[in-house]
Amino acid sequence: MASPSGVPPIPDISSRLMTPSIVFSFVTPLFVALRVASRVRFTKRLGRDDWTIVISCVFSVILSITMIVATVFQCTPTHRAWDRNVAGTCINLLTVSWYANAAFSILSDLAILIIAYAGYKISTNAQEG
Repeated sequence: MASPSGVPPIPDISSRLMTPSIVFSFVTPLFVALRVASRVRFTKRLGRDDWTIVISCVFSVILSITMIVATVFQCTPTHRAWDRNVAGTCINLLTVSWYANAAFSILSDLAILIIAYAGYKISTNAQEG
């Protein structure tokens, strides 16, 4: 697609962003596992922050699997997702992703609200005691 006259085209940096994204996606669970293992070994228990990290990782994996399944099965028949010459129908993944993003935003806002309330409650209890 040509850019309007006088406006330089926007460079595509997606390939430069993809590599660090993939690397961090594989390295992060290793660091989380090391953190959890060291906490269990040295303190014999996990704190709230550890559980928050583990639950966030599990939620992220579930969300990723859901998006992969939605991408693979977006069309009927399934192979229409890769070959648009095949007769069939597809759902609009852009619309689905907007709804999923809205649901994720609502859930994360609620989680932040609950965590903030719990922290406020702990700080007021500490001041009283």
